Amino acid sequence: MEIRWLSPFFLGLISTLAQIMLLRELNGVFGGNEIGYAFVLGSWLLWVALGAAAIRLLGYRVKNVKVLLFIGFLLFIGFLLFAILIPSLIFLSRYLKLFFNIHPGELVGLPWMMGVSILVTAPLSFLTGAMFAVCCLPYRKQNSRNNDYVTKIYYAESLGSASGGALFSFVMVYFLSNLWIGLGLGALDAKSKQAQWSPLKVAAYTDSLYGQLTLTESKGEYSLYENGGHSFTTGDFLSSEEMTHYAMLWHPNPKRVLLIGGGMGGALEEILKYRSAQIDYVELDPKIMSLSGANLPTRYTKVLNDPRTRVINMDGRRFVKTAQMNVMTKSPYDVIIIGVGDPHTLLQNRYYTKEFFAEAKRVLNQDGVISFSAQSAADYLSKENRQSLQSFYSTLKTSFKNIKSLPGDRHIFVASNRNDFGSWTAAFFEQQIKQRGINTQFVSKAYLPARFDPYRIAEVEKILSVPGWINTDERPTAFLLDTSLWASHFNTGFGEWFGRLANISFLFVIGFIVILFLFFAVWSRFKKNVAMGTAIFVTGFWGMVYQILIILAFQSIFGYVYQKIGLIIALFMLGLAGGSWIAQKQSHNNDQKRIQKIFNSSQVWGMFYCLFLPFIFLVFRDTVLKGFQVDILFFVFMSLPFLAGGMVGWQYGLAVMLLGNESRSATGLYALDVLGAALGAFLAGIFLVPVFGISQVSLLCGFLNFAVFLIFVLF
Repeated sequence: MEIRWLSPFFLGLISTLAQIMLLRELNGVFGGNEIGYAFVLGSWLLWVALGAAAIRLLGYRVKNVKVLLFIGFLLFIGFLLFAILIPSLIFLSRYLKLFFNIHPGELVGLPWMMGVSILVTAPLSFLTGAMFAVCCLPYRKQNSRNNDYVTKIYYAESLGSASGGALFSFVMVYFLSNLWIGLGLGALDAKSKQAQWSPLKVAAYTDSLYGQLTLTESKGEYSLYENGGHSFTTGDFLSSEEMTHYAMLWHPNPKRVLLIGGGMGGALEEILKYRSAQIDYVELDPKIMSLSGANLPTRYTKVLNDPRTRVINMDGRRFVKTAQMNVMTKSPYDVIIIGVGDPHTLLQNRYYTKEFFAEAKRVLNQDGVISFSAQSAADYLSKENRQSLQSFYSTLKTSFKNIKSLPGDRHIFVASNRNDFGSWTAAFFEQQIKQRGINTQFVSKAYLPARFDPYRIAEVEKILSVPGWINTDERPTAFLLDTSLWASHFNTGFGEWFGRLANISFLFVIGFIVILFLFFAVWSRFKKNVAMGTAIFVTGFWGMVYQILIILAFQSIFGYVYQKIGLIIALFMLGLAGGSWIAQKQSHNNDQKRIQKIFNSSQVWGMFYCLFLPFIFLVFRDTVLKGFQVDILFFVFMSLPFLAGGMVGWQYGLAVMLLGNESRSATGLYALDVLGAALGAFLAGIFLVPVFGISQVSLLCGFLNFAVFLIFVLF
């Protein structure tokens, strides 16, 4: 690589490293909510666009060639600022909740997430956009023999970004904490972690491949937080008893039990009270076991050594799918208990979808029981809470015909396909506790009559009789409704507005886009640059929307996007580099008509590409994968961001050539590209994906490419 391309290369490398580290750090601040990925990416791109636009407006007024020395000095200062800002902003993000008086483990609202994303990403991303424009300054005037410099700068920057993503994914992710120590920041790292969780005492913390784990201690009891969200607290007997005993007691003789998550909070101990129970305890992150084993008192960890307990470190969804292949040779389960928590994230939402309940049904005995609990209220259910519970009930109904529920601060759902287990009353459970000799503190004779208040049960049955939205892997309505419910706690108006999004018609969105494109099509008849600017804005928009789709779809199918976020970004940026390189090769003779035809065809290819992700869901939705088949699906998924980036880089490179490859136009297009991408990230996370689902949004991206194609062909 020539020395002139080193500046954009290192710009891409360093900025991508910073972006990934901020994505992961803020993921913990946001409680693991994947909408945060969209907000951070959108905010980053918004400031990049503003940085590039600022240099475009100011820097191109310079006429003196000697200013190149000053430009070189600015680049040096810029890289120095990166070295200072990256750790500073990471540590700042840990103090944000403390500054805003938000308690440890408390979930935050969407407006707060968006505001923090815009604030934290501003310095680095504005600097990235400005430095890209500065790299283009020396080539603001080109001759016909050397008209591809700006495209090469884009290529070098994209290649550097891909290298940064790969460096993080394959090297840095495994020893990031050691890196802080090597930089002399280990003490600051520990101090900022403690401040982040004040007034709780941090007993231990670690970064795993699946997220950030923090173990806190207060008055002799311990709480584990995954990505900032509460996982369990030792000594919480009420939660652990209610999580387990209603399902276990409703089944006449539970021998094989599957527990997905939540075991270390006391659920394992409660299930082991049933002498005949054999437990498969599935926990995705092995570091939860190691962190608990090294820090929790023996009275809480001894359950892991019980011979009736089998601990399996594996994604729960994948384990259930794998178990489907073993039910012919091994006994199916009597009880499945889901202890992953509410669907605050898409990772958790995967355990409340129509597809998962169907998978769980296939590994249960004919009289098997499945159980989980959801956020609720004892005396009054808001509109958002009612909609959320109706969605759970209606989705369960797709696989189980007999569903019992118990209202309260945690709404208990127990479902089966058998009708004659017994009456759903306090007397029935009191009798079962006595007959089986189960020792409990809260699910007991003194507590049960109030819990089974007949008036409350009748009221909630009336609410649940109203059909709710079906939650699926590709349209996560439970996640949307949970977000709406949580938003209503902060701002009733915002929660109401967010809930109304689900009623917007997909055809209405298509119609709005048609009207918008007709306006720009007519305008482009009078000014060619308008058509090209619209095309590049749309390219940035659909490219980023599709990247968000890939991230969320990967989370839905595989369940560990936190581990692969750097790789997904690296492959997208590698695709950008490859696409811009292809555009450069196709434009070597500067034949404008030929380049325009290629550009038009790129829109058609983009349209067909956008149909690929729905096809993957259609093919693999109900397929039980094993062995190398999982690796093949992973490879297919990893090709998607590379191809999406390739489409975006290809279209951008061709557009620069069509406008003469003059750097003022190139940076203008770059600003439009990333501005469209910023809008795409925001809309995809907060509106498009939760409301319409992955398949319909993919179709929308394809329609946008087709609309741009029509502008150039018909107008």
